[in-house]
Amino acid sequence: MNFNSDKCESLSISRKKHPVENDYVIDGIPIVKKDSQNDFGVFTTSTLK
Repeated sequence: MNFNSDKCESLSISRKKHPVENDYVIDGIPIVKKDSQNDFGVFTTSTLK
């Protein structure tokens, strides 16, 4: 499956104070990390607040 790295973003969800941070790369291009995301009218944050 091919991915368009310009349209990809990562959102890690955790309740830990110091969550594990991973860096994701597609075709040598780092994926942008986000703290929140809005999909289909549902707003999600990395802490689920």
